[in-house]
Amino acid sequence: AYTAVDKAEAEPEKAHLINAMGPENLAKICTEHGTTLVHISTDFVFDGTQTTPYTETNPTAPLGVYGASKLAGEQTIQNHSKAYYIIRTSWVYSPFGNNFMKTMMRLAAERDSLSVVNDQIGTPTNALDLAALLIELIQKDSAMEVHPYGIYHYSNEGQCSWYEFAKAIFEKNSITIPVQPITTDQFPTPAKRPAYSVMDKAKIKRNFDIAILDWKESLLTL
Repeated sequence: AYTAVDKAEAEPEKAHLINAMGPENLAKICTEHGTTLVHISTDFVFDGTQTTPYTETNPTAPLGVYGASKLAGEQTIQNHSKAYYIIRTSWVYSPFGNNFMKTMMRLAAERDSLSVVNDQIGTPTNALDLAALLIELIQKDSAMEVHPYGIYHYSNEGQCSWYEFAKAIFEKNSITIPVQPITTDQFPTPAKRPAYSVMDKAKIKRNFDIAILDWKESLLTL
């Protein structure tokens, strides 16, 4: 996937090729070979104007190029496949790759203090939990006679701001650094983010009988 949210604003064609045309090609190939497609999407398909967790049936309205390209990917899959699981997730972090947790750890080693946005609310998702969920979903789906294909929401449980997430990261790693909460307006970015993107996980819990850790509890497992 093309996941550089801000860079996508300057590279809309590239983001669309990867996030929309790529899934379309995969959906066509999976349909040709009778294969189920499991695809990862994002909370950025929503505009963040709700104040209650988003369900899979809530209207989508992405605010930027990245979200629009990911939504287009969802739509091309639906147009070219009937056997698919689209998993929308949010705020993914892990000890690997580039993500918010690793950025906070790096900045804490480089600076004397940090300022982090406190008015964007969502749910951190441990990538290891997401990976385990995908394996469990595939295993349970393979044993089902009737497959509950469709769009699903998955993240850890609970909600927080980026500021609260950063504070929890530092506490978990015994890092002492002053962290100041700021508003989105004080930290402008090329791409606009949803102010609220907490997702309702009732559907995936009901259809696949899974347990989901709270984000604070999951963070401590790393």
